[in-house]
Amino acid sequence: MTPTSSELEISSAEQALFSGQVQCLIATFFQNERPPRGLIGRLDWYFQGAISNQLQNGAISGLPGECVYLPVQKNQATYHLLLLGCGETKTPGQRLTVQPAQVQTLKKNLVSLKWKSVGISMEDFGVKTQNTLTSQLEGVPLWISR
Repeated sequence: MTPTSSELEISSAEQALFSGQVQCLIATFFQNERPPRGLIGRLDWYFQGAISNQLQNGAISGLPGECVYLPVQKNQATYHLLLLGCGETKTPGQRLTVQPAQVQTLKKNLVSLKWKSVGISMEDFGVKTQNTLTSQLEGVPLWISR
């Protein structure tokens, strides 16, 4: 399935990754969402199916709490992605609030990686306010987009 032009519009989270404002970008993904949609779908398209290849090969699955570091190279640059498995979604493309246990798994990994700036999308995490993410991921240097 080819994304529509509105699905391919670069979000501020993606722009932060591509411009070097953040060292890493976090994206959620689901067990039953193929092809990937939302932020991860746009990243997959931009990186020419790198995420879909990992899904098809069984290297990643989207199980709840699965946390995958995926460095991707394009145009002689390396981009760092951290993918958070969120289990199953009732409606493909819909982003519900990520469960606290999954966020804690993510936080544990982010703290150990010691990145200086981590991009995260409120929309991708299904939250309405920045306070939700900053309180759940306290101590992680977040760059938050809507």
